[in-house]
Amino acid sequence: MATELSPSQVVGRALEFFNEAFRPFVVESLRHVFGDRWFMAARNGPNFVAGADTEISEVQMLDGRFQVSVDEDPLLWDTRVIIHLVLAHWQRVFSPRVPALLRSFLFHMKEIRNQWAHQSSFSWQDAYRSIDLVELILKYIGSDQIAEYAAVLRRQVLFTYAQQEMNHLQHQQRLASLVLNGVCSNVQAPVNFNPSSHQDNVGVLAGEQDRSNQVSTPPPYPSSAGTVYYRHHLHGDIEMHDS
Repeated sequence: MATELSPSQVVGRALEFFNEAFRPFVVESLRHVFGDRWFMAARNGPNFVAGADTEISEVQMLDGRFQVSVDEDPLLWDTRVIIHLVLAHWQRVFSPRVPALLRSFLFHMKEIRNQWAHQSSFSWQDAYRSIDLVELILKYIGSDQIAEYAAVLRRQVLFTYAQQEMNHLQHQQRLASLVLNGVCSNVQAPVNFNPSSHQDNVGVLAGEQDRSNQVSTPPPYPSSAGTVYYRHHLHGDIEMHDS
């Protein structure tokens, strides 16, 4: 079944799934390390000392450039706050609990969130990759129920994306047929052109056109290969960040 959402709305829904799953995960992880002083640790950043009485209202990122206000109510934390908290407390709190690959995924989620917040345009391919990435991330933190909600939307997006790609492929094939038969309005057949003597070449060119389409518009990868996709193509689609 196709989705009635636009690509941008799909990305927005993916961010909602991400936030809903990560809020309790971040709180529980901070509480596991800092106990009842977890919120002070969240607001003070990675340099928080458990016995300290001082508190600041901003959490500063590892590179010293980004700061983000942390609300007392975790339900008000958006994607930006959540990702900043995880990255700021990565070494002490989160790296012992989740694979290192998740950190790279979070940097990619940060880019998706920034593009969505600035109302950038998204293709169906972008939408599919976003919801697929969120589903994969949620499985890493054990949020299986919300990951299943994301999987339902991912399958709907995949259906819509596949339809769009098929329509595009059929259009390209019709255009190629018109060109090869010399009936396109801006294509003139040679004066001494003999269609029968070029029949074999037409078949070869048609085959080349099909292969060209396969290269230019790759089919969407299945969900079961999501982990493989991000692992083997990490340098192509996701910027790696060393700790």
